[in-house]
Amino acid sequence: MSPVPFRVVALHPKALLLEWEQEPSDHLLEQLLGFKQLLQDQDEVSRCTMGYKALMLHLSKDFTSLSILKELLHARYKTLVTTEFPPAVHWKIPVCYEETHAQDLASLAQALNKTPDEVIQLHSTASYRVCFIGFLPGFLYLNGLSQELFLPRKEKPLLKVPKGAVAIGGKQTGIYPISSKEYFKIKEQMISGKFKISSHG
Repeated sequence: MSPVPFRVVALHPKALLLEWEQEPSDHLLEQLLGFKQLLQDQDEVSRCTMGYKALMLHLSKDFTSLSILKELLHARYKTLVTTEFPPAVHWKIPVCYEETHAQDLASLAQALNKTPDEVIQLHSTASYRVCFIGFLPGFLYLNGLSQELFLPRKEKPLLKVPKGAVAIGGKQTGIYPISSKEYFKIKEQMISGKFKISSHG
């Protein structure tokens, strides 16, 4: 019997973190969505929230044995039937890559040994899937960034990022729907400063 792909960490007598080790992907997203729905239907669960590679499980009462609870979660997971994605809505996002708005585009291109136009082409032609929303209200964690654009986050973080910024950080890209505050230390590379959204079925 194959082992379950997540570990269980107790954060509070009424809160558990279920954390997957695998890299974000459509397959992992299917697992997270399906297991989240399965857990939310249980009387013992008051709320279940999703992260990039994790589920936060809020219980209706304190658990008494973590080992027993782990066994129950593992057994429940093995009953999971893969959930298909609901019908998708394709959102087309025009992005401005002009130098006055894209403060890190030139340095990012240099670090990747590419021209700014090559970075723009790779970034703007990809299709991204929203994995979850968090960090800031409405901030989208997007999976689907070209491997050619993977780049470590900045060593020296930014203290403020303007509303509408589009960024690359590590293996993902994201959009800032509001300005970040000074207490957030942003390490992403800013490649755009303006965007608009329109829906396409």
